[in-house]
Amino acid sequence: LGLKKTGNSFTLVVPSSPSILRSVTSTSCVELARSFGWAVELRPVCFVRFFRLFFFLSSLIVSSKIPYLELPHFTEILAAGTAAMVVPIRSITRRSTDDVFNFAVDGPGEGCQRLSKALLAAQKGVTPNEGDWLWPVMADD
Repeated sequence: LGLKKTGNSFTLVVPSSPSILRSVTSTSCVELARSFGWAVELRPVCFVRFFRLFFFLSSLIVSSKIPYLELPHFTEILAAGTAAMVVPIRSITRRSTDDVFNFAVDGPGEGCQRLSKALLAAQKGVTPNEGDWLWPVMADD
């Protein structure tokens, strides 16, 4: 997931491909971003790169149709997954050209923090379910 900050708002750029599993976490991030008033762009896949994660994940292969020249224009790059929820990508390195794009060098950015907080609050039932993507599971009487 890519985030571009413009003023006080963000645009969330999400890779879209038949080869990428539509995860509950990624879909939830899209719905939350829309509820924040952020723009959301779904884009087809074009290239594969190794992204190094800032926290506990060592590396992850992620595909996205984001033109290579657009990478420096992202404020934040995130990985979304069931166990990790949303984690910032620290940098993207293209070894063939020695290009390095740094993103989360000081930890999670503003967009990542807002998505993470809202996602956790929704999962715990702390905030009202404004979307139609979270249902309580209860025992039969």
